[in-house]
Amino acid sequence: MKRIAFIIAGWISLLVGIAGLFLPVIQGWFFILLGLVLLSTEYVWAHHLLRKLFVRFPKLENAVQRTAERFSKWLGIEPTV
Repeated sequence: MKRIAFIIAGWISLLVGIAGLFLPVIQGWFFILLGLVLLSTEYVWAHHLLRKLFVRFPKLENAVQRTAERFSKWLGIEPTV
């Protein structure tokens, strides 16, 4: 059940992020990154795209890893990033 919830939340976040690139109210980059982190647990293409972003922006990788560790403790799951 968690797997399906992560996939649905990832796709919704990704779609909201894409819309946020065109709407001034929504932070598109944040939702795209959130969607990629959630989808990288199930999809190889999302994992590879996330790795490319981390190579290009090393500070982003550290921030995402710290946040993933906090949320994984909170949710009681293994960190995937």
